[in-house]
Amino acid sequence: MMGIFAILAFVVIGLPLLAIFVGVTHFLTRGRPHRSLALGTSLLLIPVVCLYLGGASWAWNGWLGVRQLDPGILDTFRTPLGFGYYATSGDSWKPDGILEGPEGRMDWGVQRAGCAGDEVVLQLVGRQPSPRYAQITRQAPHYQEFADQAAFNEAVSGPVTWSADRVPPPACAPRLGVLDQVVGRVLWGIPLVWLFGGVFLVWAVYQEKQPGTARRRRITAGFLAVSLGAFGVHLFYLDRERSARNRLALGLIGIGLGLAIVPLFIPLTLGVIGVVEGMQLFRSSDQDAQPPPAVAL
Repeated sequence: MMGIFAILAFVVIGLPLLAIFVGVTHFLTRGRPHRSLALGTSLLLIPVVCLYLGGASWAWNGWLGVRQLDPGILDTFRTPLGFGYYATSGDSWKPDGILEGPEGRMDWGVQRAGCAGDEVVLQLVGRQPSPRYAQITRQAPHYQEFADQAAFNEAVSGPVTWSADRVPPPACAPRLGVLDQVVGRVLWGIPLVWLFGGVFLVWAVYQEKQPGTARRRRITAGFLAVSLGAFGVHLFYLDRERSARNRLALGLIGIGLGLAIVPLFIPLTLGVIGVVEGMQLFRSSDQDAQPPPAVAL
């Protein structure tokens, strides 16, 4: 289902964007020295971004799964309750959702969730209308069911605040931490950097009515290394064809593997190398616009 959704999204959104990007690049770069580089980058950029987003979805889902915060891929059918427990969407006879946890799928639907202090509490229902209660203790991960409300009330640590649905109130719902926010911003921010790099390349080529000075080439190559270094665009710009082809092949292979291997180690690593090369280009002399051979792949 996810693959079909990705293909439809590319046909409906990606192809029109690709046509516009390539058309604008073709119009602006006529007669410029690096026109073929700009056109090739424009042609590859949107498909590569779409492929990356597919791999990034798996990577982000895997990260949240390890952190026990996984809501599901491109869906809201899983509501994290904490410590690997989830309220999932139900079926025809359990419209209230199904309780799922480390022990596996349980024969209880989650009718509503709530808080008792910082603990998550649940009201459950089975095949027959028979209310039951459960508690997820956070200090020492522990799940416990209660057959009646009296036993439940005696066990919980304080007054219960119920929500109107299966989502725990904010006071006790699992939340993304600072590290989760950083990982998410890095994963989802990379395509924006690539798109910025593609736009910058088109603008830089448009400005080049003739080959630029060493200083201008160095600065342009530095920005391309920081933004598109994972695909060796700056190496193509500096006419280092062999290193550029190797970098491009590694980057594309990494994007392809990212659809099956989480996370996307190869393009992320090449991107870091590109940033290092870009910093070195910014600091190098005007006579040497080439990154050191020891760093470039």
